[in-house]
Amino acid sequence: MSENHKPTSGMVEEANRGLDWRREFGRGGTSVGIARARDISNGKSLPLATVKRMKSFFARHEVDKKAEGFRPGEKGYPSNGRIAWALWGGDAGKSWSEKIVNQSERVMDLTSMTERHVIDVEETQDEYIVAFAKAEQVAEEPEEREVEQVETRDLPVQTQYRTGSVRMMDEEHDRRVMMSISSTNPVEREFGYEVLEHNAGSVDMEFMSSGKAPLLLDHDARQQIGVVEKAYMDNDKLRAQVRFSKNAMAEEVYRDVVDGIRGNVSIGYQIQAMNKDENGYKDKPLYRVSSFKPLEVSMVSIPADSSVGVGRAYKPEASGDDNNSAIKGEPMQAEVVKEPEVQVRQEDQLKEYRNQASQILELGKRHNEYDLAFRALQEEQSLAEFQAMLLEKKTSKPIDFSVDATPKEKRNYSLVRAIQAADAKDWSKAGFELEVSKELAKKQSRQPKGFFVPDFGWQTRTVSTAAGATFGAGSNIVPEDYRGDRFIDALISTSILGQVGATVLNGLQGNVAIPKISTSTAAAFIAEGGSVGNNEPDFAQVTMTPKLLANKVAVTRELMIQSDPSVEQLIRNNMVRIFSAKIDNVALKGGGANEPTGILGTSGIGDVSSGGTSGNANLTYGNVVDIMTEVSQDNALLGNLRWVTHPAVVGKLMQTLVAASTDSRMIMPTPDSMLGYPVVQTTQAPSSSPYSLIFGNFSDLYIGFFSALDVLVDPYGSAGTATTNLYFYQDMDIAVAHAESFAAAQDVTVA
Repeated sequence: MSENHKPTSGMVEEANRGLDWRREFGRGGTSVGIARARDISNGKSLPLATVKRMKSFFARHEVDKKAEGFRPGEKGYPSNGRIAWALWGGDAGKSWSEKIVNQSERVMDLTSMTERHVIDVEETQDEYIVAFAKAEQVAEEPEEREVEQVETRDLPVQTQYRTGSVRMMDEEHDRRVMMSISSTNPVEREFGYEVLEHNAGSVDMEFMSSGKAPLLLDHDARQQIGVVEKAYMDNDKLRAQVRFSKNAMAEEVYRDVVDGIRGNVSIGYQIQAMNKDENGYKDKPLYRVSSFKPLEVSMVSIPADSSVGVGRAYKPEASGDDNNSAIKGEPMQAEVVKEPEVQVRQEDQLKEYRNQASQILELGKRHNEYDLAFRALQEEQSLAEFQAMLLEKKTSKPIDFSVDATPKEKRNYSLVRAIQAADAKDWSKAGFELEVSKELAKKQSRQPKGFFVPDFGWQTRTVSTAAGATFGAGSNIVPEDYRGDRFIDALISTSILGQVGATVLNGLQGNVAIPKISTSTAAAFIAEGGSVGNNEPDFAQVTMTPKLLANKVAVTRELMIQSDPSVEQLIRNNMVRIFSAKIDNVALKGGGANEPTGILGTSGIGDVSSGGTSGNANLTYGNVVDIMTEVSQDNALLGNLRWVTHPAVVGKLMQTLVAASTDSRMIMPTPDSMLGYPVVQTTQAPSSSPYSLIFGNFSDLYIGFFSALDVLVDPYGSAGTATTNLYFYQDMDIAVAHAESFAAAQDVTVA
């Protein structure tokens, strides 16, 4: 295997992103990370030793992904951890380094096998079986070295420490460490002092002595770095021998222990019985834990705040059993113990506290919000406080479909690059596009059919048609300054709905019920001393449910592999035009299969007949006035008042006299106004006889969007014609808030 390894294109992209962030924000990462990013950005081949350090870095900093600001759309994005992660090559660098190191270790294992002597060769009918001697075993018991203990009781409770050292096995590769993990020394709490009794009857050693108890990092059950091989009582101390794993994260921690950098140890334990000592200690109450069960040992950098008595490392099922609730994290130091910083309730409060903690955990589990429950316990929230926090989070709120990204990232986002990645099922060159889709999926709590497109995926670019000095016409692509154009904004601006002032609701979740007053109240004069009538308004609801708007576009493979931004803009413009036309159509009429119901299909709008003998006729000036009057007499002549009709109707009204034979004025003297209100023309209005003329307050027309645009790439649907099918999906609905806000003539002819 080569000792030098070339970074992938995905790593180069991430490293460049990290360097851009460093220049823009001036934070995140270290000088080592910056140097690593420069090597990756320049495509420099990296030696195996550097690759191993990269793997170790990602293992140590995986926890940074859980912090706020790591993902687009979160407050503080990009966080310092996200910038550092990018400098080292991002997710692409993590998978790359793990693959190389794992391959290297397999080669090393094979090499060590060949160094053993052969002790037997057996020939069978199909094969030779070669037996090697076992490798030498080193299994000496480690000696434990006692060191002086330093008391710091005069310091605040939160900063009490004791110093100590770690006793290693003679052979470093044995990876075993001896440590003290608890003692009988009194430790100050906010309620007084606590003593853990250490005798055969007080410490339940069943799990800790089983050889299965975990050695964790920072009490995180997802980060096991070793195992407790044995634990035993030694006078007034509990001691343990642990063995570190060979995984990358454990290797990093173990090397720090060997080098004397890490020394703090913390145990997680379950209190089973506790009694108050009437003698007290230092003029404060004293509580003796007469029975407890150690559950895990953790290596920690700085002892964590463990003031919560539940869920430190052991997360009990909320069974209602009081003995399954009080879990303590006792911060120690390797070899010389650092005592816990755990808050324990007094005996008369402990049972109630355990009960509430159990209910909080049960609620968190039931609503899939265990992290929220755990945080509530850490912050010592009451059951009522947690219920309020849970209710607020679960209450349906609009989803913010925006993704937090820098202006440069927004400009560089490529819909075509995402389509190409989905087509090839290889996102290594579209890491940012994939990251954005995942963030939108998280915000919506749903997975896309293909991938989600962010709001800034619809920015416009200017294509110059002038021929360049070297290239042909249309080759000079000049990006415009970023304008924040979004898909929904692009739809509405292209649609007539933007012109008429319809109400757009973004980020809806589930079925939406919007309250409205269906019958208003009336005031009345009364005699002195008379009673006031019960004039309560009647309330109703405007309901909106997700309806799937979809379209398919067939794109040739030759077109799809083009990097010319004009191709990307062509796809974007095509989708906006097709979607906006359909939205206009259903907003004005709708009511077809699976379609929303638009204005003309809504029961209760004002209806004016043109008065023709066959039911259809040309509009007269009186008809136009009657349409406006229908809205006015319902007290709805307010808001965004507009006329909407087909261009053919506009043409006819511009040729129709106000009073036939006696007037020279036309009903519509100009194509954009009638009776003092704007006129909007669209071919999406009923486009054949009979036509329609609509008037009303278009702010009472609601357009709701329930998702980000979802794009599915199907490279197989038209394989025989070398085309790729692109399917675009948008969840949306249309509703009329007040039918009386609109009136129309629906039997118009233009003959």
